[in-house]
Amino acid sequence: MPQIIKVTILPENATDKAFTISSSDPEIVEVQADGVSCKVVGKAGEKATLTVTTHDGEYTAECEVTVKAADVQVEGVSVDIDSTEAEEGETITVTL
Repeated sequence: MPQIIKVTILPENATDKAFTISSSDPEIVEVQADGVSCKVVGKAGEKATLTVTTHDGEYTAECEVTVKAADVQVEGVSVDIDSTEAEEGETITVTL
C-alpha cells in the first residue's frame, strides 16, 4: 500500500499555499511534481531526504524516506529433469 505524505501550510487561510518538493538524491527518490502534489518513486535501496519549501522560500520541512526492496511473489516452480535414478544409499542433491 503506498504511503501518503501530507504537507500542511499554516495558517490554513494562507493566500499562497503553493510549495516545491525536492529530493536530496534523485537516484534514490525521484520527485515527479504535478502542481502542488507529487509522486515519489523509489529508485534504489538507501535513504534520501525530501525537502518541502513554501513558494516564497521562507519555510521548509524535511522528511527522510527509506526505500525498501519490494516483495516479489513466487509465480511458479520447475525442475530441470523429468525423472532420475539413484542407487540405494546414494544422495541426490537438489539445488535452487
